[in-house]
Amino acid sequence: MRGFLKSVLPQLEFDYTERKCGVSQSLIINADDFGYSDHTVGWTVKCFEAGVLSSATIMVGAAAVGRAVEFAKENPQWSFGLHLCLTDERPLCLPSEIPSMVTHEGLLWPTRVFMIRSALGMIRREHLEKEIRAQVKSLCDLGVHMSHLDGHGHIHRMPFVMRSLITLAKEIGMTCIRPAQDLYYQTPRCPAGRWLNSWVNRSLRTSFFAPDHFLMTSGKITAENAFWFRDVVKRLPEGCTEIGVHPGMDEPWRKLDTECLFKEGAAILTRPGIALTTYHCLKR
Repeated sequence: MRGFLKSVLPQLEFDYTERKCGVSQSLIINADDFGYSDHTVGWTVKCFEAGVLSSATIMVGAAAVGRAVEFAKENPQWSFGLHLCLTDERPLCLPSEIPSMVTHEGLLWPTRVFMIRSALGMIRREHLEKEIRAQVKSLCDLGVHMSHLDGHGHIHRMPFVMRSLITLAKEIGMTCIRPAQDLYYQTPRCPAGRWLNSWVNRSLRTSFFAPDHFLMTSGKITAENAFWFRDVVKRLPEGCTEIGVHPGMDEPWRKLDTECLFKEGAAILTRPGIALTTYHCLKR
């Protein structure tokens, strides 16, 4: 198995050091796609109840968002944020209100198409920001306080999107955000991506609080390393690390994400010096 890489990038400087909850290693385990389906919601709730999650981000336009919101409102001890969907899914705004963001069928562009079109100036910023506002407002109207934000497909780290998030931060009340990935369970195929993520994190941290590190293994692990969570916890760097997961058993990649965490996570997290925490700990 390839080693767990802390990062070859220089250590970033932070202007907030008094939020590690009194331990050398604090860990946020965040479930993405909360509300995507009844199955996903069910397994996310199971993982919370098993003591292996501390946070989740909600897809406000998804089929089972009502169940996700109900659980979030009943459990304020954990952090619940917005899983911002700007690609692949159906927008909250009417397609006629954000025509540069959608296909002829009224769906948001696929991620790669969105990236190309935005680079070519074919996505209008006012349309992008209108959809961002709509999703934030929807979460607020549903009665959930947005603890933080991350992006479906990590779209929030794209410079075009990041610029709008920084511009809108005060207006939408966003103080915390997921950083771009800087920890890797296996060597990334595109080393240049690490340098881009480093630049993104420097920019994000001028405006937002964020964990010191971020790791996601979704879609990268196989049955051969299904016990990835054991290895990750042994190799946590100092500071606060977020691990993003996608709870569920209906798809092989979700099952690999979930199984070890659900079955063994609570016992693994009893190791001395590790505290499971939330995005609430990052705020001033």
